[in-house]
This record gives sequence, structure tokens and C-alpha cells, in this order.
Amino acid sequence: REKAMIKEINLVRSNPSAYIYVVESYIQLLQTTDSDKFKLEIQTAYELIEELKRTPKLPALMPSLPIYTSAKAHGKQAAIVGTLSHVGLDGSLPWDRIMAADASMKDGNENIIGGLEDVRRMVLTLLVDAGIEGRGHRKNILKASWTHIAVYEVGSVGDIPYMWLQVFGSVRALESSTASDNP
Repeated sequence: REKAMIKEINLVRSNPSAYIYVVESYIQLLQTTDSDKFKLEIQTAYELIEELKRTPKLPALMPSLPIYTSAKAHGKQAAIVGTLSHVGLDGSLPWDRIMAADASMKDGNENIIGGLEDVRRMVLTLLVDAGIEGRGHRKNILKASWTHIAVYEVGSVGDIPYMWLQVFGSVRALESSTASDNP
């Protein structure tokens, strides 16, 4: 299931305009389920479609074992204490944990989602990002500078089933030779 979530994220990144079909199907599902209950979600999904039309194809994210190990440790702590937050028990933030796990990383962030069993539905919920000011989850998934990903299925945390961590990181650019080294 973790690999399936990475595949779904890379699917939208690799061909955003083709993913519009998936979003349109999601809208139809919400409309047939309860259009009044999902009014904001449907409205924001149309906003997502417009953004996907403008989004260029993005590079696929490479799985990272060090980031995965960090996400797993964070998720296991959360399961024990009964709450999953971006702030670790030690006060660390996502980018702190990512860069501590892998010295080649220069930046990172994470998405947290729970309550839904279906992997595609979870990714769609984060992409739509209804009710979230600034669409931070969507921005994480579609951020062009990310190079690596790890996804950890935490499981139940407190009363919420199917909790997940999506963790994104950017590798430091390789230092190029100085101009004086070139003829």
C-alpha cells in the first residue's frame, strides 16, 4: 500500500493534465454520494483541475530509505501517544527529521492524512485540500523541487484509522567546479 501511494503521487506529478480525468471521476463520486455534504470538496476539486491544467510535468520522486526510516520512527511514536502531529515528541519539525535522517537532503516537508482506507482517495483528498488555507498538502505533492519521497502507513492513531505520513525531501545540488577551474 505504501508503494501504491508513491505510485499515485508520481502518477499525478508525471502527467498532471491526464490526472484531470481522475479528479473528474472523484467529483462524480462525491456528487452521487452527497453533493450538499461535499459542496466545498467539489468546488475545490474544480479549482484543482484548473491548477493541473497549468502544471507542467514534474519529475518522479525517488523512494528514500533514510527518510522512510525517519517517518516510521515518527509514526510509531505517534501511535504510542495517540496523536500524529507535524511536531515530533522531541520538538522536531518535518525538515529537521528529514535532514537528520539523510545528510544529502537540504529541505523537506510532510503530509498527514487519516480516516480513509482507499489510497487513491487519500491522495485525492490531499490534492483537493478543501478547507486548508494555502493548499499546503497540494503544494507538497506538486512541488517541483522535491526529489525524494517516503510514505509510511502508521495505522490507527487514537480514534483515527488508516493514518499515513507522506514525507518529501530535496537533495542538495552537487557542488560544481568553480569558474577558475574551467579553461
